[in-house]
Amino acid sequence: MIQLPSEGPAARRPFSWRRHRAFLILLAFAVPATIAFSWQEVIASLGDDSVSYLTLARYLSPFSSDPLTAPWAKFHSHFPPLFPLLLVFTGGAYNLLAAHLAVAACALLALFLVYRYAALRLAGPGAAVLVALLFLLTPSAWVSIRSILSEPLYLSLTLAAIIYHDRRVDEDGVKGEFIVFGLLMAAAYLTRVAGIALIVAYAAHVAVRAIGGRKLPSPWTLVPVILPLALAGVWLVLRPQPEVDNYRLTLGGILEHWLSDPTVAATSVESLFGGWMASFTGDSGVGSSMRLLFGAVGIMGVAGALLGARRNRLDSWYVLASLAMLFLWVFPEDNTRRLLYPLLALLLVHAAEAFASACAYLQKSWLQRPALFAGWAFVAMMTVPATLLVGEKALDREPLIPGFAYSASSMTEYYTRVNVAQARALARRHATVLAGLGSLDRQTPPGSRVMWIRPEYVALLGRRPGSAWYYGWDRLALAREIVRTGTGYLVAARLFKSDLAGQDGDAFAALAVSPAPYLRPVMVIATDDAPQEFVLLEVDRAALDLYLQKGS
Repeated sequence: MIQLPSEGPAARRPFSWRRHRAFLILLAFAVPATIAFSWQEVIASLGDDSVSYLTLARYLSPFSSDPLTAPWAKFHSHFPPLFPLLLVFTGGAYNLLAAHLAVAACALLALFLVYRYAALRLAGPGAAVLVALLFLLTPSAWVSIRSILSEPLYLSLTLAAIIYHDRRVDEDGVKGEFIVFGLLMAAAYLTRVAGIALIVAYAAHVAVRAIGGRKLPSPWTLVPVILPLALAGVWLVLRPQPEVDNYRLTLGGILEHWLSDPTVAATSVESLFGGWMASFTGDSGVGSSMRLLFGAVGIMGVAGALLGARRNRLDSWYVLASLAMLFLWVFPEDNTRRLLYPLLALLLVHAAEAFASACAYLQKSWLQRPALFAGWAFVAMMTVPATLLVGEKALDREPLIPGFAYSASSMTEYYTRVNVAQARALARRHATVLAGLGSLDRQTPPGSRVMWIRPEYVALLGRRPGSAWYYGWDRLALAREIVRTGTGYLVAARLFKSDLAGQDGDAFAALAVSPAPYLRPVMVIATDDAPQEFVLLEVDRAALDLYLQKGS
């Protein structure tokens, strides 16, 4: 029978390799598979924050500086510093293969910690290896490590903090244990701002314990709350100071969204459900039977977290705090899938605990093991086809664009659609823009300044000085900024990101569809769907001067 341990330091058993041999066999497969999957030397997506992390990493590097990307680091200093520092000290700041392998190493560490966490919560290595295997069988476990992002490191650190708290930290524990736990909490918070959920969860845990014991917590109990906030404050002082407070803008945007849109709650629930479905199926557009199955797993996970919170468990409070944060901070479905990745294993464990509690309540404890195994096998069976598709796609190494290193398998978007044709078309679009940016050093003279909405991409991929283009400019303002910045080239692409002020728009329509008379195309990359997917435009100085003289 699965035992549900109570909150508090767990009993320690002597280590035995034999007890863990099933996980070692799983690890023997996972290590080479993860390394092979992560082995690439290109950026995996235009749509994520990989370049932002790399820009910040180069700024923080004590070993070498990059004057091309340095001016743009301040626009990304709202990202915490620990993951960029990991890239620095693993060589990933300047070597994309090393960066991808650093993410892979974090993912393997996370897999080990998933196993350790499940063994603690489900009281045995047998159930734990099934949880680790099911986690590894989900498409999200692979898609979430495709890009150079912080989620695998964050998952490792949050699990390490939870495990340490479960095994070591007690209300009357020694000072050193609170300090170590506080440092683990701080590391999680300095990896992702979402780590605030772990701090809130611990604060709730301490408060409930204090209320139940009718006494104030000891000062050392508060160290794991104070230490992360203090270290985060140090980073806010030392970081390259941004021109705009991104935290204030983000919180203001969330508040405005909730106050102005009466449908935001329904949209948020739909996004959470879609992201959860995509974690198991690769794409939320699946049949009702699969939606019912994985929806039930999610509901059981939340129910297990509620039951755990009633027992004042830190991991349960953390799951609830994280889900509440994701509910308030509404993201598109694919972003939600990525943000649910650090919670996936915890929700699976809580779902198993909820099922075991239901059996105990119905006085059917003898059903726990066979029913749980049958449920695990059914969920795994329904998940395997999507994961096999991920594996099949990972073997598609044919270049998407002749002469460039971008293959379909190297692009994150290739794995986010079940329909292979649609996935390949989307991957080609992202690869086209990234390839165009990466060819700037071959298409423009040395020292040429290139303007785009995200100049750090120009600097990092194209090795040319960048200048920022903003959606709010009209044509005359654009022309004046070209002159002021000494810009010689502009990039127009059908795929685009928000500008450095956080605004959205259509740069392609403004530049390539209806170009100003002083711009002429010098490079065009087409796709099957668009004859002009990426366009590099050269500035004609004489025509630009004439344009400004006319003031039109």
